[in-house]
Amino acid sequence: MIDQSTVEQAFNKWMAEFVEQPHPSLGNWPPCPYARQARLSKNILIKPGTNPYYDSMSLLTYDWSKEAVVFWYAQIDPTVFLAQVEAANKNLLAKNIVVLEDHPDTEEVIGQVKMNFGHCPIIVGQQLDKLNAASEQLRAKGYYDTWSDSDQDKIVTWRFR
Repeated sequence: MIDQSTVEQAFNKWMAEFVEQPHPSLGNWPPCPYARQARLSKNILIKPGTNPYYDSMSLLTYDWSKEAVVFWYAQIDPTVFLAQVEAANKNLLAKNIVVLEDHPDTEEVIGQVKMNFGHCPIIVGQQLDKLNAASEQLRAKGYYDTWSDSDQDKIVTWRFR
């Protein structure tokens, strides 16, 4: 059974054992160089979601007391999930918010590394300007040097348009 405690434990384990660990295929960078600090400082809110579009839109009134808000879903069709996240981003980007999606049935591979959480579908909401500033800092340090243009487009550059 999937519940809040199970998801929190699985998410924190995934962060510590994968997202924060350097990977040779990524130029010995971790998938997210900022994840460890956010996790250890308890700066991520994890909560159950009901509808990706409406959950995303609820971030318009969020107080941003945490760096990221993660909504998790027990089950949702990947096509519906992706469409709802895309629709939300069309409204949120102009309001300085972005939601990033991750569905176990839609593999995300960067440099031969499967990035998915895999336990359940999630969306991660963040303030767009802060995420983009962090991406620019990483770009200046060579973080994206091993990424293909296609991978950069689908993960990063679309947020700057």
